[in-house]
Amino acid sequence: MRPSTWADLAEEDFVDFSADWGARRVNDLAFGRAALERRMSVEVNDVHTLLDFVHQGLGVALVPAPVTRKPQAKGLAAIALRPGGGGQSWQVSVALPTAAPPGPATEALLRMLPGKMAV
Repeated sequence: MRPSTWADLAEEDFVDFSADWGARRVNDLAFGRAALERRMSVEVNDVHTLLDFVHQGLGVALVPAPVTRKPQAKGLAAIALRPGGGGQSWQVSVALPTAAPPGPATEALLRMLPGKMAV
């Protein structure tokens, strides 16, 4: 049976990133807000190993959609989940050196971000 809800996923074994990865934090938060627990079969520190372990049947993985389009994900089933895992979201931050002003490319990137960050 293919999981279609967050509760269905709680029955699966997971391959996930280490706890210091942003994607892992989002997954942990989503399951926590949904009052669900999950079993970790293995933790990894890179996307390609994660996909390889899923290929080997060590568990399922919750990943951002772009990861499912990587060549290494070929042959894996990607299932989009409906919202319900606690309103998961991403916070994106930009790190800039303080010793030098941002260049034109950096300024252009910052203008594209929501919130119109000041430099």
